[in-house]
Amino acid sequence: MTTTLTLAAKRQQAFERGFWLLAIGVLAIELWYVPDSSSGAVAASLAISIAGLVPTWLWIQDGGADIPIFPIYGLTFLMTYALPMLGGQAYLDSVSETTKISVGGILAFGLAAGTITWYWFRRGPLPKPGDSTLQLPINRMRNLLLAAAVLNMFFLFGTTGQWWWWVPSEVLGVFRAFITSLYVLSVFVHFHDIGAGKLRGPQAYAFIVVFTLAEMASSASLLLVGSMLQVLIGITAYSLGRGRVPVKILVAALLAFSLLHAGKSEMRDKHWFGTTDYEPQPTEYVGLYAEWIGYGLEAFTDDGTTQSREQLSLRERAGLAYLFLMVYEMSPDRTPYLFGASYEPIPRLLVPRFINPERMSTHEGTVILNVHHGLQTRETAMTATIAWDLIGEAQANFGLIGVVAAFMILGWFYARVERWSRGHEIFSFRVLASLVILSLCVQVGITLAVYVTALFQAMVALVTLAFVAMERRQIRDLLANVTAARLSRRKGSI
Repeated sequence: MTTTLTLAAKRQQAFERGFWLLAIGVLAIELWYVPDSSSGAVAASLAISIAGLVPTWLWIQDGGADIPIFPIYGLTFLMTYALPMLGGQAYLDSVSETTKISVGGILAFGLAAGTITWYWFRRGPLPKPGDSTLQLPINRMRNLLLAAAVLNMFFLFGTTGQWWWWVPSEVLGVFRAFITSLYVLSVFVHFHDIGAGKLRGPQAYAFIVVFTLAEMASSASLLLVGSMLQVLIGITAYSLGRGRVPVKILVAALLAFSLLHAGKSEMRDKHWFGTTDYEPQPTEYVGLYAEWIGYGLEAFTDDGTTQSREQLSLRERAGLAYLFLMVYEMSPDRTPYLFGASYEPIPRLLVPRFINPERMSTHEGTVILNVHHGLQTRETAMTATIAWDLIGEAQANFGLIGVVAAFMILGWFYARVERWSRGHEIFSFRVLASLVILSLCVQVGITLAVYVTALFQAMVALVTLAFVAMERRQIRDLLANVTAARLSRRKGSI
């Protein structure tokens, strides 16, 4: 038992080093943008960052062996709210310092409330060795997930290259949610097995190539959030399988995304607002990223002055931080709260279209939000919608109370899912279901209607898969790391 405790202590210490490396990297990026940011924006960004990092720290202190759904959800706020508050974004010029500080405080308080709820409800007994669980055969599942990753890669090629212009937006949206969920499953499972040494040789290299090309295609849209989250999931899964954080890979990822983040404004100004349509093809990625890195290096080596940007781009107006700030300033005085109107379509959306041909769009809740706040008309929203997230939607419906309630409900839900899947094999029904939910929690630009509909569809598919291909097996004694970490923490040996 002493040896097991020592290994668990080393595992936890490795996770702690990785956490502090991540935290220092985020702080360094924020400090880089301080000269171009107001004091209110800096305060808001720091408050959100700290609140978003705390769940990860608590997860590590509690053993770091469960699937970290809420911790990863907390980290998404660094990329969707904390960093967009900095850098002199055009949409921040019209926002008062009081509003920036207030919004930062609201989001930090909501994250804290969600974290407390999550930490309280995630505690529970571990399954006993000998208990049975439904599980897929490993080779069959791995081949299926590799095929899903390849399909997602080609889907992203076509999305950035505008290959799918002929596909109805409703069909494209449903397929995007489906393939993204499978892709997150694939990323987690493959990198976990690579870290654990269960996947080596040509299969491991093949997946790494597919993953790299897919994320190059995703970032070629000049939006980095999706790729940053996928890399985060991959590093987390590898760390869980390996028992330590890959420090060199984490540092390389932080440096690469910092460089791309520094050069993205120039890239967007040139390609989004240029004279030609921006439709990057896979054969153009090398030149595109060479140009992007060049702009990033220029940003790192210039004199720190900021370029005035008179144009408030649609992409900036479509940012989650902008939407939250807008609703905070407009509601309820100029624009009343919706009081649940964007949630009303959800029950009808669960009825399949082959049963109800008149079924409304999955994005009906998003359309209601945009039309209500004057961002789009219903006609323009039929072709492309401005995305909202669960927290912004809660604020638009119920204000501050809605924000805190949404965080607490998500904290409770994710805690119960983590506890439900604790100690089970990675190809078991419970872990696969948890990974589906993880894939939805990192899809930051979706409303509750899209979230519930995608979860319902994914769970129907997973339950069907369980009946067709899964086998009931006994849980092996794989819980030593979890148990030992908790014992060592209680004894104060870590």
